[in-house]
Amino acid sequence: MHRKGFSEAGIQEVLESTGVPKGSFYYYFKSKEDFGLQVLDLYSMVMLQTLQARMAPTDMPIIDRLRGFFRDMTNHAVENEFTGCPIGNLSQEMGSINSSFSRKLNDIFTKLESELARRIREAQLAGEINKEVDPDQVAIFLVSSWEGALLRMKLTKNSIPFDIFEQTAFGNILARV
Repeated sequence: MHRKGFSEAGIQEVLESTGVPKGSFYYYFKSKEDFGLQVLDLYSMVMLQTLQARMAPTDMPIIDRLRGFFRDMTNHAVENEFTGCPIGNLSQEMGSINSSFSRKLNDIFTKLESELARRIREAQLAGEINKEVDPDQVAIFLVSSWEGALLRMKLTKNSIPFDIFEQTAFGNILARV
């Protein structure tokens, strides 16, 4: 599903790749849509746990921990042959044609942005970044720009778009005071 897209990945193909019998699939999922929504829940949880884990060590500046989160998540995409982000991919594929996906995806982005904004505020209070930066706007910008960089990486099969995102986001917008 991650490589081919939600619409192109058939249930039978998913079952064969995982070794799960068809009856078991329908025991856990009402439909393919339900499966896709639960995949989003799982990936969202993993992404937020990755952010929490990155934020845990207190011996490094908050802004470096945030940068590390984006690097970790991007490295995952690179290791998976530049397949992009499942959340971004499903946003493009299903976000405008399925209201259940649209609501779920918007909720995921909102939660991530909220958590990033909270961390940006902490960095401001710690004197790491400019206090004039609006944490909510910057969080939305970070998520949108990062997803765009992942999309471009998927197209170009290289990490240059992430390098540009990282330099612009952390070298300019969130530059140390």
